[in-house]
Parts: sequence; C-alpha cells; structure tokens
Amino acid sequence: MKKDRVLWLVWSVWALTVVIIIAEEIFGYLNDPSLTLSAALYGLVLLAFATVGALIISRRAENRIGWLLAGGTFLLSLGGLALEYAVYTLLIAPRALPGGEWMLWFGGWVRSLGFFTLVIFVPLLFPNGRVPSPRWRRVAWLAVGDVVLATVVNIFAPTQEQELRLPPLPNPLGIIIPPNIYQPLNGISFVGLGILMLLVAASVVIRFRRAAGEERQQLKWFAYAGVVAAIIFAFILIGTFTLPDVVMTKIGGTLFSLLLAGFPIALGIAILKYRLYEIDLLINRTLVYVPLTAILAGIFSASITLTQKFFVAITGQTSDAATVFTTLIVVAAFEPLKSGLQTLVDKKFEQAPDAAKELKQFEDQVRAVVQVTRVDQLTRRLLETTVRAFDARGGAVYLGSDGNLQLAQSLGEWNGEVELAVPMSSAERAVQLGVINLGARRNGAEYSARDRETLQQIANLVALAIEAARNE
Repeated sequence: MKKDRVLWLVWSVWALTVVIIIAEEIFGYLNDPSLTLSAALYGLVLLAFATVGALIISRRAENRIGWLLAGGTFLLSLGGLALEYAVYTLLIAPRALPGGEWMLWFGGWVRSLGFFTLVIFVPLLFPNGRVPSPRWRRVAWLAVGDVVLATVVNIFAPTQEQELRLPPLPNPLGIIIPPNIYQPLNGISFVGLGILMLLVAASVVIRFRRAAGEERQQLKWFAYAGVVAAIIFAFILIGTFTLPDVVMTKIGGTLFSLLLAGFPIALGIAILKYRLYEIDLLINRTLVYVPLTAILAGIFSASITLTQKFFVAITGQTSDAATVFTTLIVVAAFEPLKSGLQTLVDKKFEQAPDAAKELKQFEDQVRAVVQVTRVDQLTRRLLETTVRAFDARGGAVYLGSDGNLQLAQSLGEWNGEVELAVPMSSAERAVQLGVINLGARRNGAEYSARDRETLQQIANLVALAIEAARNE
C-alpha cells in the first residue's frame, strides 16, 4: 500500500476513534456524573494509545506495534461506547433508545478483543513487531487461539454479565452454547489468559536480557512504565483494603487511568526514538526518589507520633513543637538517605559496557568525518540544510575553479530562478570555489540582509572544508 493511502487510512481511523471516545464520554457522564474525572482521564489514555499508534504507522508502517495500538484502541473504545449505550438505555433511561440488549452483546466481545490486543500482543511483539525468537511463535498462536475462544464464548454466552452495573441479562444468541458447555469453555479461556500474561511477562524479560543497543533502551522505557504502573497498582490494592468503598469508587477509576497512562507515552518514545538515551537517568532518579519519599514519610509519621506522646507525657497536652521537631529530623535525614540510596542504585544497577552502543557512536563519528572529506556529500548536506532552514522551494550548488562553475547539486523545485545567491569563498586565499543559489520562499517572503549574512558565513566555512578536501 502506498504511503499516502496508509496515511489517509490511519488518520481516518484515528479521527473515528476520537469521535467514538467523545461519544463514550458523553454516555458515561449521562450514566454517572460523579465519575467525570476518572472517565475523562480514561478517555485521554485511549486517545494517547490511538495517537501513538497513528504516529508510529505514519513513521514506520512496517512495524506491527503501531497497527496493534491503533486497532486495539479502536476496538476497546468501540466496545466501551456500546456498553455505555447499553447501560443508558437499559438502566438510566429504559427504552429511550433502541437496541440496548444487542449493544450490550456487541460491546462485550468487541471490548474483549481490544483488551487482548493491547495487553497480550503489544507486549509480546514489542518493540520490533516480531516475537523474541521463532520458538515464541507457538505462544503467539496460543494467544490467537485463546482470543478466538474468548470471543466465541462472549458471543454465545447464555447470559450477559460483562457489565457489572447491569443485572445478568439473557444473550440474544445464548441458545447456541448450552450452560454445561459454556462453563468449561469460559474456564479454559480465563486460565489461558492468565498463562498468556505470565508468558508475555517472561518474553519481555528474555528479550531484555538478549537485547543490546537501541532495542535495550526501548525495552527500558517499557519496563519503566511497568514499574510506575506497579506502584500505582500497589496503592489501589492498599486502598481497596483500607479505604471505604465510597472513596475507592471515586478514586479507583482515576488511579487505574493513571496506571495505564504511562504505557502509550513510553511506547511512543521508545518506537519513535525521541530522546531515547535519557531513560537511564530517569530510571536512576525513580529508583532513588520513590523509596526515599516512602522512607521519609515513615520517619515523619513515626517521629511525630513519638514526639506528641512525649509532650503529652510532660505537659499533659499536644504541642506544635512536635511538628517542628519532626520536620527538623526529616530535613536532617534527607541528604544522608539520598546519598546512600544513590550509591546503592549506582552500584547495583551499573550497566556493563554496551559494545553495540559504543561502536554506533564511533560509526557516527567516522561518518561525520567522511561527509566532510567528500565534497559531494558536504555540498548535498549544505543544500538540504539551507533549503530547509529558509523554507525555500529549491536551490542549487555550483562548483568549479577559475570562474567556470558547473552544477554540483540541486534540490526541490529548482528551475534556475535565483532569489538569493551567495559565493562560496575560501577565506585563506580569497578564491571563489562556487556559489549557492536559492529559489523563492514558499511563504513568498523576501530574503533579508541577515539571511544573506548567515548564509555567507556557512558558505565560506564549507568552502574552506572543500579546499582542504581537494588538497589532501
């Protein structure tokens, strides 16, 4: 498929996904206005997954991860919209809209497909769109089989119980699978999902241990998002057992959305390689400051309790001095604890030398030298940079000696019409080695005196490099 058709397809799906997410948010608000914040955050997370998928396809259409993200988010949001529609028409405003039972049926298995895609296939194939090794193809086929089984079970289940806000309702197609067959199939599907999640986690670990260079850095982004998600999940578990149900109902959805939010961001950064190698510092700081915050919070809690008991025993009442004293303890403990944790993290997580990374850096250095010593590459780079910087429609570089100039490079919509011409002169011998010509700007603006001066400086520097290359 041609690139322009790919772009049209992927951004059309993205736009449709955005519309579906907005419609899901509207029905979600009508169903329960108290969950506005959590619903909005969940919608933003879905939008992030869809956008990252579209960007990856736009840049690297051959990578399956982009298609999985875009397709999985589309299915997940479509299923969510169908379920919110069903809740509205079956519970909030009965029979106000038609087809509630069928939308409940449709939303259940479609959302399940989207969930499988994002939770199983994306981690299994990340970051290059392939399984870690040929042996892992069996796991991929096992995942496909479990997806098919779960979908069939959802489509033909005797009752519909995928939406907890609604009581179990008859399935319009539930007569196909009897209850005595449905239960074993549903159990196999559920157990298969658990096994697959363990296998997927193992695949990420194995891939990370074998990876080197950029792939290892990409996996670090994914692992970092997983660590953050695990921390938030721990808060959710603690809150489930310690906080009232009313509180968890209000904040549970928000925390879950935050748990998911890191994954599309990490996937996008890793695949598109935006500031890829800053991840080491990010992980290092997280490993230091997260436990540091927990330790200081524990010290503060224990210290203020003990000091308050001390003041009560001495004076018979609490005192603000206890808070001041506790704060001083925390401030005094901050720097030693931070230094100790930093030393421990640096020692335990110091990386072995990455041969591929070092060789890649050396390759880049050699390539830069070669581009400077080869006149054709140097002039091509000069022309590309200049045309892009000035937003020119086109340009050309002419080289020669003794006034006889010949076309060396041309770029863009170059038709010979010159709007800005700058000689390429060697400062050492005051000899004109060539000239760089630019066509009209795309926005119609004229070139300024400062533009000419800036271009003249770089042209003279390139001329000096060309002369040095010719004299070797």
